[in-house]
Amino acid sequence: MATNWTDEIGDHLLDLDRLHERHLELHGYACRRMADNNDPAAIKAALVELKAYAAIHFLEEERYFAISGFPGATTHRAAHAAYLAWIDPTAALCGEEQTSARTQMDVPTAWMHRHLIEEDGDYADYLRLCSGRTHPPPESETSGAV
Repeated sequence: MATNWTDEIGDHLLDLDRLHERHLELHGYACRRMADNNDPAAIKAALVELKAYAAIHFLEEERYFAISGFPGATTHRAAHAAYLAWIDPTAALCGEEQTSARTQMDVPTAWMHRHLIEEDGDYADYLRLCSGRTHPPPESETSGAV
């Protein structure tokens, strides 16, 4: 499964697309390190960077949910937590364990594509329906929601 950004993946919400594009870039980089599987330190570093960025990205996205009152926020947060649980920086494997290292990213890669298109698409649709926006609302435009 490809891990490259395309316009079809994007929701055309500028702030979120920027976060998603960088997340997908780091995810792809980690997948390539796992496939090469010749440098456990490089694999571990890629996974550590991916997990750290994903956590920041998800917190930012969840902040937008709170600001906009997104009704699917609880389910969406649970999906984020599942992805973070799949990304395991201790899995920097090589040698006989090469196959398991390569397949470790299969589930989160499939999840990411489905999540970007379906679940993040639901949030984009919610924003457009509620306000016709092309980006999440700034906190200054909300009525005290956090």
